[in-house]
Amino acid sequence: MNSISPQNIHVGIVPDGNRRWAKENGKMPWDGHQRGTEVMGDIVKYVFSETDIQYLTVFAFSFDNQKRSEEEKRHLFEIMAEAAIKTREYVPPEVGISFLGDLSLFEGHSFERSFRRKIQRELGTKKEVATLRQLFESIARPGESGRYLTLLAGYDPKREEAEALDQFYDLELMEGEDLCRRFKSLMYDGGRLPDFSLILRTGKDDNNRLSGFLPRLIGKNTYFEAPQIYWPDMTPDKFGGIYMDYRPKFGAERGGR
Repeated sequence: MNSISPQNIHVGIVPDGNRRWAKENGKMPWDGHQRGTEVMGDIVKYVFSETDIQYLTVFAFSFDNQKRSEEEKRHLFEIMAEAAIKTREYVPPEVGISFLGDLSLFEGHSFERSFRRKIQRELGTKKEVATLRQLFESIARPGESGRYLTLLAGYDPKREEAEALDQFYDLELMEGEDLCRRFKSLMYDGGRLPDFSLILRTGKDDNNRLSGFLPRLIGKNTYFEAPQIYWPDMTPDKFGGIYMDYRPKFGAERGGR
């Protein structure tokens, strides 16, 4: 696996606890998702403006999340759509944006026509965006700074590995080729992401459970932090404090960008 250096600091976030936060505050589950999404916007903005984190990866929607009620998924998909549109506000234009996972899960949710027009206005495009998958694909971009925001949507590591393995069997390999590197290149991210430097999971309980969060990128130098809060209670100051506690371990001077 890749070693961690100041040039490839990779922080992963598992933002758990939205629904429990909502329940404890007498709100509906989607109110927790809404608040959690707003908090994520603040954190993403902070990461790319105030830190030297090069790669930020967020578990936005797992493959198992599709088992939730249709009502909750409908609200959640609408919240995700609003958040996706706003990424251009809080992610600098030179930062790459990508989505990893089975995006076909988001094809069945069609937006109302009024919302489609809103998307077109917000994105400045004449192309109609009718589904969440199309919205994700319209926002994804390669970036120019070597910094990346990666959102896991409909992600399941077992499915990813199975699909990569199917492709691997069909390859014509060259003599002496690095098989591990070639296999990794078939993953959703094309082998672009380095090992995690730090994984942060909120939620108060079961914090050692990573829910299949890109397990192939968890190396011997990966640190874990489990703040005893629900994700909606996270703030840039709290996140920054956690990051700066670990920053000296990543091989460069303590400090921001």
